[in-house]
Amino acid sequence: MFSDLFPQVFEGGKLMISKGMSSQFQATHSLVLANPMTSGYRFGASYVGSKQFSPQEVDVFIQDLY
Repeated sequence: MFSDLFPQVFEGGKLMISKGMSSQFQATHSLVLANPMTSGYRFGASYVGSKQFSPQEVDVFIQDLY
């Protein structure tokens, strides 16, 4: 009867936004809202170069900042 009045406990959430700036560059933002030990913001960037060294190799750079 009273379960409709009291919602379930919210344990946390995560928001991720990714944006392609060009065909070679992508930026990512991530925000985690949970307990104080696991909450935080994270920024990531990915770059794929246009120079191909061989058919199996491509210039790639990935960086994450906490």
